[in-house]
Amino acid sequence: MKKILEAEKGLTLIEVLASTVLITLILVSFFTLFAQGAKTNITSENIVDSTYLAQKEMESIIALSKAPIVDTPKIEMDKRYGMGVSSSNNEWIKYEKSIPDSTEKYSIRIKNTTSNRINVIVEVLEKENNVVRAKMENVVVWEEDNQ
Repeated sequence: MKKILEAEKGLTLIEVLASTVLITLILVSFFTLFAQGAKTNITSENIVDSTYLAQKEMESIIALSKAPIVDTPKIEMDKRYGMGVSSSNNEWIKYEKSIPDSTEKYSIRIKNTTSNRINVIVEVLEKENNVVRAKMENVVVWEEDNQ
């Protein structure tokens, strides 16, 4: 009987607890890594979506500059976005436009540099707290025969 008890091999309670602690630490590390990766993925997706919206709006302004129109850039922008509000330096004209089914909005600013060139800044902002999500800046040449 004594030989049977001495021959039994097994794990002590301390060995079981130590291995459980090690496995738990490793699993918690991996879960933290996965959670951070998911959060980064969501942030990246929001940035890409906002950049796409800004690019789309900038392209529509460029298309407007090439369309057969007879008015000045300011009048055409007023028709498209509603009356612009002059900024404090009286050079930039600011337009705001809500994005349907979104928590974001556009902020578009234009400034005439010459008779047929305008500086355009398109920003995609959060509606609630006006945090900039994406920003694009361009100089748009308004076609001469459009004016």
